[in-house]
Amino acid sequence: MTSTFGQGPLFFPLTFRPRRSPLFPARSGTLVARRVTMLTRDECGASGGSRTCRREAEYGRMTHPAVDWSQLSHAYGPADDIPGLFVRLNGSQEDEKVWHDLWSALCHQGTVYEASYAALPALAAIATGRAPGERKQAVLMGGLIVAEADATLRGRYASQITELMSVTRACLADVPADEPEMFVYLAQGLLAFEGVPIWSQQLELLFEEFEAECSECEALTCILLGEYVDECDAELHPASPDELTGVGARIYNMARDAGHDQVAAWATHLFGYATCPECETRFSISVGIAGQEHS
Repeated sequence: MTSTFGQGPLFFPLTFRPRRSPLFPARSGTLVARRVTMLTRDECGASGGSRTCRREAEYGRMTHPAVDWSQLSHAYGPADDIPGLFVRLNGSQEDEKVWHDLWSALCHQGTVYEASYAALPALAAIATGRAPGERKQAVLMGGLIVAEADATLRGRYASQITELMSVTRACLADVPADEPEMFVYLAQGLLAFEGVPIWSQQLELLFEEFEAECSECEALTCILLGEYVDECDAELHPASPDELTGVGARIYNMARDAGHDQVAAWATHLFGYATCPECETRFSISVGIAGQEHS
């Protein structure tokens, strides 16, 4: 789980890793579960209400004409409130609350729902500027959703995934050097759109506390990375850049090319080694993570 910014990392084993929106920290350590207010039929008939309902219907047809949102579900039940939330995005201060509600309903603690996938056309429309809203929010949410998609769902939303992938690359180029965590979140989303297994969900371990499995004795070693790496009790052995391969090499080079030297340094640790406190074997941290994912 990503910790609330400013509070340091929180520990959750890899088998239970609740997640949240990278842009909206949890409150008091938990994501506020707040049911979104829905327009009833009576409200739609009230002054101004019919205009809002028409906008919802138009937005629903624009983003995904075949979706009957009332037949889909999200974290709190029927998803017929989702088009209304997207309609409320207009660049005002209200947008923060709307995005909070969207994250809470569609990606509650990292869980995605059938309505989450149906929202991908709306998120792609926002990311590409066809609909109002913050494009960074759209690609971050889209990445978390797509990371859970199977081959059938990826095929169904292939065009939206392609659009989100392109915008994510553009967002990565704009991340300031003093926002390394945002760079990691976006890189993780990019891997999700590309269909890269494991690291499309676990790349955020670059700045978290977690457990990795020793390849020799299968004991779990607590690893602490990111800005708190010096506080890690485990004996860590960062990889040299020329040792890195695959995703590790790619993330290192992406970070260095973008001026994110801090993220590049984190990558040498995540894709480096640790000494097991039980059997004193030096094992690959990334392999230890992958082993837990497949166990």
